[in-house]
Amino acid sequence: MQRLKGKTILIGRKSDDSRLAIFVQPDNKAGVTGEPGSVPRSVSRCIPDTGAAHAKIVVNQDLTMTIHNLKEENCTFVNGLPIATKTIVETDSVALGGNRFNISLPEVLNVAKKILGPVPEQPYNISHLQRVWDEYQEELDRINTKRQNSAKQRTLPIIIAMAAGVLGSLVGFVWKNETLGSIIGGVGVAIAIILHIKNYTTKDTSREETKIANENFQDLYVCPKCGRFHGAMSYKLLKQQYGMKCPGCKCNYVEK
Repeated sequence: MQRLKGKTILIGRKSDDSRLAIFVQPDNKAGVTGEPGSVPRSVSRCIPDTGAAHAKIVVNQDLTMTIHNLKEENCTFVNGLPIATKTIVETDSVALGGNRFNISLPEVLNVAKKILGPVPEQPYNISHLQRVWDEYQEELDRINTKRQNSAKQRTLPIIIAMAAGVLGSLVGFVWKNETLGSIIGGVGVAIAIILHIKNYTTKDTSREETKIANENFQDLYVCPKCGRFHGAMSYKLLKQQYGMKCPGCKCNYVEK
């Protein structure tokens, strides 16, 4: 019924073959049902160009239906009683004309849906994927910076030990103070050992953090319709290369 929301369905006799004519407004699409000659002449003709018909069914925004008899000389019956206007449901019995030609409401509605065709698919908003891509890149940069800093910290004890050894040797050689030189060298080695132990006991979590970042990215950087993961393709390239369409299901994308 969603396809018919807000539509008006004109029903009446098709003049050339006396079948039941169905015309949907405002789409201006027509269809028929029944066998040729099956609709009696007591049912008024449906003439789409003029809007003439025996009756019309209005599908309201809340999906309730109202049937209207369009001419005083017509006869429209709902559940055996003549009406001018009445709210109806699909299970109600509807008849047209003095001959009380019975029509099937489910059949009329199905024909109306078919002639309208499928509901046009609305494009999918992908603006949130820009944020997903940017946050993923920022997280990778953070992890990479952390890994680089960790590598620098691991080389620091070696640098300190070498610098202390060189400085201690210079002090002993230039100032002729071997005791001070030994102290400087010893202190440097002690600091290097402490830093090395600290680095050794500090766990490197970059691999686990990268795994979590990748898993979150794979869950979020997907087509809103089919769930296809867009891979390592940047958001900018995704828009340009595929013309705002999903590479998988080909649904249309928009940015809002």
